[in-house]
Amino acid sequence: MNRICDLLEVISSLLQAILKYITEEMNKVPAERVEIPAELEHMLDIAHVLDKLGISESKYYRLVREGKLRPRKLGKRHYYYPSDLHQQLEESRRKGRI
Repeated sequence: MNRICDLLEVISSLLQAILKYITEEMNKVPAERVEIPAELEHMLDIAHVLDKLGISESKYYRLVREGKLRPRKLGKRHYYYPSDLHQQLEESRRKGRI
């Protein structure tokens, strides 16, 4: 039993040393600042598209699947120029969503 307690103390001290090392290393690295490219500033993300078209998120993804909305992808995110939404805006107006 004493042997187990000794081993647990060693493990505990090793974990504390690892935690201290990781904390020190994280403090050395400055936090990355995410810069938004200028061309994305006037583009719309999914939240803005949902609001502008008056549709739900599931409807949005259905329109993307059907090819009625064609996102410009940056990584895994979807973006749109306001002009990309012209046809769907007309459809939303016709159906009385906006």
